[in-house]
Amino acid sequence: MLATDRHNDKLFFTRAYAYARAGEWQWAMADYSAYLKIHAAAAKLLSSLKRTTFGNPTLANAYYGRALCLAKLGFHERALHDLNQASSGQLALTVPIILT
Repeated sequence: MLATDRHNDKLFFTRAYAYARAGEWQWAMADYSAYLKIHAAAAKLLSSLKRTTFGNPTLANAYYGRALCLAKLGFHERALHDLNQASSGQLALTVPIILT
C-alpha cells in the first residue's frame, strides 16, 4: 500500500506503531520520521498551520514513538528532543509505553 501512496501519513504511523510493538526499532523510527516529514511539508504549505502538537495527539504520539525508538537504539539526546516536541502544548499521548 505504501508503495503506491507515499503521502499517506496514517499508513506510516500505523506501520511504525506495528514495528515498535514488534521491537523493530530502526524500521519504526524510519516510519515515524516519514510521518513527521509529511506533517512538516503540510505545515510549510499551509502558513496558517503551526508546527505544534497542540490539538494533534497523533503528531504528539509520533514524536513520542520516535523518541522511544531513538532511546532503544541508544540516541538518548535525540530522544529527549523528540520527547520535548511531544510534550509541547496541551495534549494526551495515547500510545502505550512499549518495553521489550
